[in-house]
Amino acid sequence: MRYSILISIILLNIFILSSCNSVEKITDANEIIEKEIVFFTDENNVRNEASYYDAVIELKRRFPEELKEMKIVSKSNENENKFSKYNETYPAIVVIDQNQVVLRIVGYTDTEDIVIPISNTIEKW
Repeated sequence: MRYSILISIILLNIFILSSCNSVEKITDANEIIEKEIVFFTDENNVRNEASYYDAVIELKRRFPEELKEMKIVSKSNENENKFSKYNETYPAIVVIDQNQVVLRIVGYTDTEDIVIPISNTIEKW
């Protein structure tokens, strides 16, 4: 029963997050990434990334416009996107401003330890 609730929550989170745009292929090596939030996920380890999914849901609730175009990088297609150079660890959330990483949260952590620093960064934009 306990695991079925956990799996249901994770599947619900995945369903909600599926509305996020997928990562685009590299089109211009000189492209400037002005403001971007990128979620690096390992599809084979979703069960351990629940705090990241919960954090993304909370951040989307608080900052719907800022996370409207949030990118998701799957470990299985990491070599096919322009964001791979910003992170090598999964799970992670990276905030990029003017092609510079201004915040990186990596590894397994609590939801609030993800939400608070990202919220503070977005509020400064």
